[in-house]
Amino acid sequence: MVNLIPDILFVPAILQLILGLSSLAGGVEFFRYVKKRQKKQTLKFEGRVTVFVPCRGDESGLAENLRMILQQDREDFEVILIVDSAKDPAVAMIEELVSEHHFARLLVAGRAKGCGQKVHNLIKGVEAADESSVAYVFADSDIRPSADWLRDLLAPLNEPETGCSTGYRWFVQETGGFATHMRASWNASIVSALGKRSDSNFAWGGSNAVRRNVFEELDIKGKWRGTVSDDFVITAAIRNSPYAIHFEPKCLTATLGDCSLVDLLEFTTRQMRITRVYSPGHFVVSLTGALLFTLTFFPIAILAPFVSGWRSLALALIVALIWMLGTAKSMVRIKAAAKCIPKYKNQLRIQYFAQMILWPFSSVLFVFNDLAALVSRKITWRGITYELVSDTETRILE
Repeated sequence: MVNLIPDILFVPAILQLILGLSSLAGGVEFFRYVKKRQKKQTLKFEGRVTVFVPCRGDESGLAENLRMILQQDREDFEVILIVDSAKDPAVAMIEELVSEHHFARLLVAGRAKGCGQKVHNLIKGVEAADESSVAYVFADSDIRPSADWLRDLLAPLNEPETGCSTGYRWFVQETGGFATHMRASWNASIVSALGKRSDSNFAWGGSNAVRRNVFEELDIKGKWRGTVSDDFVITAAIRNSPYAIHFEPKCLTATLGDCSLVDLLEFTTRQMRITRVYSPGHFVVSLTGALLFTLTFFPIAILAPFVSGWRSLALALIVALIWMLGTAKSMVRIKAAAKCIPKYKNQLRIQYFAQMILWPFSSVLFVFNDLAALVSRKITWRGITYELVSDTETRILE
């Protein structure tokens, strides 16, 4: 019976090995795409642009994040910093920044009703945008972009077939810790899903740009009503149109900070609960892949020492190869990230060892997140609890 169990596991183990090779090939392709885009000259996108930054609470690093967004190497743009209440703890700091930058203004959007607060803030922001703006840029308040971020994000919109240009986040630790490095590893597994193939790219709400005529033609503002996810709505709207989503590696931006274990579980589970409601297909792929890996890799690793003969050696070799493939992909991703955010290369060096050890456990975390998403549609985001009734209906609970 001891030998029978490993024999049964050889089939999914070999499948996992094949998937590991395919995944590493995808990581290498991602790295090549990053190198290619780094060499490409950025063309200026002409016309006035409006940048929207929803804010809630005086989070760690907020002042520096907003300052970097305001200090972009570009002329003819405005920045609308949006809060839901004039009593928000960040208002005083925002007002000080606005007084230093004539092109920035503070907008109090009021409390949301029947949709996510961030979506509500963005709707109010779009309604208040300069009428001469030819493109909209949506940014999260926790990104720390470079001075070229806005210019690089807008450049792909010069191509008429590009409806949306997007970046993505890379978590950068301050002091580190298990939960912080686990969050970085979990998030990094999503980064290399982006690349040159526009049909598989998605808009990320923390850093994306949409031409105004496309935004209005696809009625994205109307599609936002009743939802909690701004970026899934943009992604669906673009994919159901003749336009493409372009991923710009130069706009991979750092999100600085540490997190606790509670923060880690809340963040990752919230992402997958949103994914389950707004992109069921991606959710099924996530759950299937995470379960397959978790139920293959770890049982083999545990059983291998207790099996006699050639089976023990074969199982140990398979475990080693799967781990090596996953580790190689993690290294490739970090090297790609270092090209995009060279300012944080020292912090990324620390992530090498952490991600070598932690990447297999990202799948375990995904299993937890996905199973949690199956049993509940409630999320807490910036202190507000929502129930995701459907992809067009949101209930605010508290």
